[in-house]
Amino acid sequence: MNKYFDAFKKDLSFFFPKKTPVLHSELKEYKLSNEFVDLFPITADLLMRSTKTKIMFAGRVMILFSWEKGDEICSWICEFNRPKIDLIKEHEILINNMGGIVYTSKGPESIELNGIDYNYTLTMNQDFMYTGSKCTENLDWEQYYREKCERCNAAPIDLSNIVIFIREASGSECFYYKHNKEVIMFSHDHAFKFVKLIEDQPDLTMYKILGVNTFQDYVELASLQWGEYLSL
Repeated sequence: MNKYFDAFKKDLSFFFPKKTPVLHSELKEYKLSNEFVDLFPITADLLMRSTKTKIMFAGRVMILFSWEKGDEICSWICEFNRPKIDLIKEHEILINNMGGIVYTSKGPESIELNGIDYNYTLTMNQDFMYTGSKCTENLDWEQYYREKCERCNAAPIDLSNIVIFIREASGSECFYYKHNKEVIMFSHDHAFKFVKLIEDQPDLTMYKILGVNTFQDYVELASLQWGEYLSL
């Protein structure tokens, strides 16, 4: 019996396909590279404090990182797969060490940090986070965005040389520029209290996330939110 696997499976019963064998075992040997620890010290500490379960099914290999908060078990299930596009070095190092987050179970829904109300934490309602094979170089809502800019007589921001590294269930997307790693969120419909509309952009388009300038900042803030919630 593995209570961490069982808790994840109970919370996200749809995740594993029916009639497909699922192998799982406690992962006792797990080491992060020095590069990862240097780039993402908060994330590294969070991962090393987790219980790790190796999961394999349908040709997929994953690690379930789990933490306990009282009677609650919170988890990230991360998959190791290769990107179809070029990523920045920091992103490559991240997915080589922890994989991309496919789903989260339980964990913080909102939290306040440094006087900022993150009324939705960065891991809430995401279709994927960092996952190499799902990253793209094109904004799903680009036509909508350009049409809105035209209607509002606003100049569109540069959407070349970007990587979409997160997609949220309602359609919001976060991307970074490959040349300077700056992170921007696109959202056509949101209630986020922790974003600021980019100057001269139409409402419900391009935002900066408070507390985040780069990809590295985003990863560390997401982990800090979990660490605070778990009192680690």
